[in-house]
Amino acid sequence: MEPFEAQALRVFETGQPYKGELVFPLPNGLAYDEFIISPVMGADGRVDAAAAERGGAIE
Repeated sequence: MEPFEAQALRVFETGQPYKGELVFPLPNGLAYDEFIISPVMGADGRVDAAAAERGGAIE
């Protein structure tokens, strides 16, 4: 799995949103969590920031 920082950097470089999934262990099994990183465009059309949003974990 690619590190979050690299995924966010890709959003800055391409101006395109990135959707990913995290998998992490819990005592009773694995949990899955989806997230999306979206570009925040400035007045000049360049990416000024990136906003990340995540869904709820599903066991």
